[in-house]
Amino acid sequence: MVSRSFIRVSGLALLLLACCCFAQAQDKPKDSVIITVGFIADEYLDLFDTSYRPGITTALNAKIVGDKTRLGGKFRFDKLDDIKAYSFGPELSYKISFVEPYAHFLIGFQAVPGVDDKEIIRTVGGGVRLNFGHVVLNPLQFDFTNREKKQLSASVGVRF
Repeated sequence: MVSRSFIRVSGLALLLLACCCFAQAQDKPKDSVIITVGFIADEYLDLFDTSYRPGITTALNAKIVGDKTRLGGKFRFDKLDDIKAYSFGPELSYKISFVEPYAHFLIGFQAVPGVDDKEIIRTVGGGVRLNFGHVVLNPLQFDFTNREKKQLSASVGVRF
């Protein structure tokens, strides 16, 4: 039979360990998860031409490893007209004060209404992220897809 003093010492040790874990969690930086939503433009020829297809984009980025140099897993959803694209992949970023340039490589599929087959897409791109506390601003992001499409987007979001 286990003595009462052993149970008390074990309980106290577990309580101390829990307090240390909670204190450590409070000190973590606010970039474990980043959620953004914004606007996307497809097939632009120049920035002053208005013949592009406007759309909406949203992304979820979860940190895998790193603090200053960060590797994250990214899931992104784009909707241009009636075309919906779902993609995921790694994102590498480097923090310089509140500015954070990043690059990503995403693989996914594109669903076109009226067509039964889904099209595989690859996206390579990058941009600049501005971190203001819990608020994130992506003023500029360029993407290039395997279908020779160029995309330009800007978004705003939260990080925690």
